[in-house]
Amino acid sequence: GVPSIIWLDSVTCTSNNATSLNDCNKDVPGRTDCSHIEDVNLRCGTAPPPPARSIYSDIRLAGGPSSNEGRLEVYFNGTWGTVCDDGWTTDATTVVCRELGYSGGSTLASGLYTRDMPDQIWLDDIGCANDTSLNACDKGRYGSHNCWHSEDVNLRCIVDGYSAIRLADGPSADEGRLE
Repeated sequence: GVPSIIWLDSVTCTSNNATSLNDCNKDVPGRTDCSHIEDVNLRCGTAPPPPARSIYSDIRLAGGPSSNEGRLEVYFNGTWGTVCDDGWTTDATTVVCRELGYSGGSTLASGLYTRDMPDQIWLDDIGCANDTSLNACDKGRYGSHNCWHSEDVNLRCIVDGYSAIRLADGPSADEGRLE
């Protein structure tokens, strides 16, 4: 359904260098004279390629409602697999979200996103501090774990200074009402 709060009004992006809503002029969030009949609807094209990854592994968020939220998966040895939440911290969330090109994020309930889940669990007992990638964090051997998929790590990474931006109620994942 349509959310009750309209957060942004009078958004103008005048620079060709604007890469996020934070780069655009806008009124104070939550102050608006709009009604939902004026909600912005978008159809997005192909997303840009993801940032460069480690040669040893690749990571993604999968199964969630948007590209910045979902189950953490690691690509290793030709197969996607999940990451167990044993030892997972907010530092680990920050490392992963930054590696994916976001400024930070939050950890969601384990086992939340189960759609199209891979069989493999690749990592367990992750220890991150000021690391620059998940691959640089302390961890066990790939494939060695004592977990069930109900313990998979799920994250929401911060987009454009907002905890989430999404396209809702559209006919596909790349079009709908901007929320």
